[in-house]
Amino acid sequence: MLEYLIACDQPVAGALYKDTYQQGYYCVWEFDAVSGRHQHMPYLRINTIRRPTRVDAIGFGFTKVRTDLFEAVPLRATPGCASDTHFCLGLRERDVPIHACPVFVKNVKIDDEAAALRTWRRRLLLANTSTSGRMGRAYELALEFWRPGY
Repeated sequence: MLEYLIACDQPVAGALYKDTYQQGYYCVWEFDAVSGRHQHMPYLRINTIRRPTRVDAIGFGFTKVRTDLFEAVPLRATPGCASDTHFCLGLRERDVPIHACPVFVKNVKIDDEAAALRTWRRRLLLANTSTSGRMGRAYELALEFWRPGY
């Protein structure tokens, strides 16, 4: 996985993992300046990408960041807004592209807890059903990743 992110010739490239706070989504979002909230729905099917894909923001669970960007964009957090969100907003202000890569890492808060994993799966199913009226293809593909040992 690390080799894939290093080989990705982008200033910021991150792996996908299940979002802890927005169950049913991966930790990729756009930031709605009007509401001040994360919007995960545009990336509902991010788990189906086959190559690095430009996104508005990505969680920093497993992310490669070009070193000079830490000098250009200060790390900070505020109540209700984590450091990765602030950092991604700073990158956007500087027109620095952020890419999600088709590699997956475990979120131990979800993947290692049976009840949390069931909740996450249920919410993924609901999100896909609400957008398509039936079980979506993203849900079917996600089932491939839900095998023991992942």
